[in-house]
Order: sequence, then structure tokens, then C-alpha cells
Amino acid sequence: MMKLLIYTFMTLFAISSAVSAGSNQGVVMMVHGNINGLETNGDIFGSIPVPSNCEDYSTEATPDAGGVEWFQILVVSPPQNTPNFSTIAFGIPSSYDDLAYIASFGPISPGGPLIPLPIYTSGWPNGPGSKGAAISWAPGCFTEPVQPVFYFGCYSYSYGYVALGAHPVQGGVVVDCTADPQMDEFVGYPIFGVGGYQGLNPPCPGDPPPTPGACCFGPTCVMILQTECVDQGGDWNGGDCGPNNEPCEQGTPILQTTWGSIKHIYQ
Repeated sequence: MMKLLIYTFMTLFAISSAVSAGSNQGVVMMVHGNINGLETNGDIFGSIPVPSNCEDYSTEATPDAGGVEWFQILVVSPPQNTPNFSTIAFGIPSSYDDLAYIASFGPISPGGPLIPLPIYTSGWPNGPGSKGAAISWAPGCFTEPVQPVFYFGCYSYSYGYVALGAHPVQGGVVVDCTADPQMDEFVGYPIFGVGGYQGLNPPCPGDPPPTPGACCFGPTCVMILQTECVDQGGDWNGGDCGPNNEPCEQGTPILQTTWGSIKHIYQ
């Protein structure tokens, strides 16, 4: 057991070194929620089936009988990869919406050699500021192109969201299982919604990159990516911004006139 702990801590320490292109290049982190409100009975990963097509992953969940919305966090590899990893690091940036409360969380624990050792920063997951989690299953190794790695169970006070991102210290990385571990950065992260909020997954690996669209900040229309729009508190509309800031709400128009014209109406 002591040998396993030493090996695991060495692997986690290696995350802080330079990221290099390895066998997990282009990997993304995605989310799939318990959209049907299935009773999990404590088995989050066994009770919530993951669709075969990543386009069908749900960024929302239906509360179970206890009012908890469950989400699986997935590591998804590009089809050309031969995935293998034993360690990941990711985080919850300060854009986390406090209308969602994370009541339960944890890494997948398949048993055998795949015994997780999670290390969390102070305040994880509901504290203020940026927070991070680093988890190692070493010396075990995951080799599936779609691999559940973590879960969250949330309550909502209203509709809100949780945006995942890089670990505040170690970055967002996947570490492979080789004797000389190589690290690859996550190229995308999910936003999962609670209380009816529609979240957002990154594009499936191999899909074309996302394009900017119309994001409304009050009456002002800005062309940015949807993830940037949501993170900054804007209202995503997609499409293009019009010459008069369409499609953003402009409020009640003001008719330019004179006091003499107004008096003439009531004479």
C-alpha cells in the first residue's frame, strides 16, 4: 500500500511539469446528466447509461426522488487516438454559479488496480474562487475512448450552472500510463446546468471548432463563442449581430419630438 501511495504522489507531482503531446492529444472533458431522473441507489456510473454518440450527451439532469441532479464527468478521446491514462487534473473556475449547490461528488472507483486517490484544493467544490481536483488511479490504467471519471450531485435554488475548467495550479491535463508519463491538456470543458438551465458540452473530438455567435449583454450585441458568453453572464442567441444590435432587446424606443408638437396634439 505504501508503494502505491508513493507511486501515485509521484504521478500527481509530475503534472506540474511541462505538458507534452502524448497519446491523449486532443482529449476533451464532457458531461452527461441523469436526464431521466433514474434512481441511482449510490451507483452513479452503473445506473446512468452513457449514449454511444457524444452528440447525445445531456448537459442537464432530471432530479431523482431525493431532488438531486446527477452528472457524470467523462474523458472523451478523438477517434484516431489510442487512449490510455491514469491521472487527471481539472477545476471549477470562479464563474461557478452559486444558485447550484454541489451536495455530492467523487471519482469513479472500479476496483482492482483502479483505486482512485483524489487530492482537492481548499474550498472544493463549493468554496469561493477557483478550485481544483487531481485524481490518480495509478498504477491502474483507463483505455476506453469514452471513460467516466467523476460525478457530481447537485441541488438547485433556481436555474444555474457549474462550469468546469483547468485546475488553478496544475492546469487541466491527462497523464498517460507509460513508464515516462506524457501529459496532454484538455482542449474543452463542459458547463452543466441545474434547475432547468441548459448547459453546454464542448464539440465532440474530431468535430470542427465552434464559431462565434450573437451574445447579448443587455441591449449590446457582441460576437463571441457560446462558452465565453455564458461564462461572462451574457444571453446566447447565436447567429449574427445586426446593425442595430439585433437580436438583443433594445427596450422601449424614445420618440424624438418637441414640446410645441406635444401641445399641438392636445389643443
